[in-house]
Amino acid sequence: MRARRNQRCRRLILTIVAINAAFGIGRAHAQSAEAEKLFSDGNRLMAAGKVVEACTAFEASNRAEPRAGTLIHLGECREKNQQLASAWSAYNDARRLATDPHKLKLVTIKVAALGPRLSYLTVVVSSQVQISGLELTRNGKPFDPTLWNNALPVDGGDYVIAGRAPGYKPWQQPIHVPAEGAKLSVDVPALTRVNSTTKPQVPRVRTPAVSPTPPAVTVPVSTAVQQNVNVTAPSSTLVVVPPLDHPRAPPQTSSGVAPFFVGTGALVLLGGGLGFELWAESTYTAAKSEMTSQLRRDTLYHSANTKRYVAEGLAAAGLAAAGAAVWLYLRNGDREHDATTHASVRVVPMATSISLSLLGQF
Repeated sequence: MRARRNQRCRRLILTIVAINAAFGIGRAHAQSAEAEKLFSDGNRLMAAGKVVEACTAFEASNRAEPRAGTLIHLGECREKNQQLASAWSAYNDARRLATDPHKLKLVTIKVAALGPRLSYLTVVVSSQVQISGLELTRNGKPFDPTLWNNALPVDGGDYVIAGRAPGYKPWQQPIHVPAEGAKLSVDVPALTRVNSTTKPQVPRVRTPAVSPTPPAVTVPVSTAVQQNVNVTAPSSTLVVVPPLDHPRAPPQTSSGVAPFFVGTGALVLLGGGLGFELWAESTYTAAKSEMTSQLRRDTLYHSANTKRYVAEGLAAAGLAAAGAAVWLYLRNGDREHDATTHASVRVVPMATSISLSLLGQF
């Protein structure tokens, strides 16, 4: 019985392995069909002398399925088009994927031969000009801050380095890089602030002259009564009732100011965290799609991780601020405001007497 059971288990395992292998092969063929078609197009275009179109086809084939052979053809295509930095990057990537000894030897020789011929461009951004919100682009594409102040291998051609920041005038600098053997740099200057617009002067409003109002004296009373007292006095005499010895109630402050500001800060922190998270996702996507330069791919991954850490820190601070705002709101809601007792004395001059009107409430 045990022997039969073992035999059945072995048959079941072999069946599962065969099914997985069959499905795996089907998926591999389905995934490489597009890559094979683009690779064939690249060879046909190279044979026809259409180097630029052939490079585009090889690059698309490598995106569909990275292979050492495709990268070798892409490197040769870039080299014929005098794009030495792109060719060197393709050979480097092929060296990491190559398992065939002949291909590995070929790309190693290519990398060593192209290295001394590369041109380098450094975008210098000193600490004095690194203002908040500064963004740089190279030929219209975002230039990641992790690449600043680094000598990067670039293809020969014309480049435009541009910078911008909120509240500052945009800046740009064109530069031509030779095809090989050049080491150039572009210094980013301090951006100039935009001239602040003058605020329009608000015309002064003149208030018409108003006759002086009779003086009023506020005194506290102990009962909610209203009394009209006529005090006979000469027209030139003013009678004032002195205030009682009750303490004046302290002014009440708004209990919703602190929770409002703390809650606003929480929203700002959470919004900043969300913005950095979206920025990190965009950088991750750019890193995954970068197939020509391993250095740029690694720097993009590092930048995306840094942005994600900042996003997590801002989110944690925002949640803490939101909790503090809720606590302040509930704490202020439990306070009871004591009713205050006040009275007013209005003194109105009359022809033969002074009328005192006392109004008290509690």
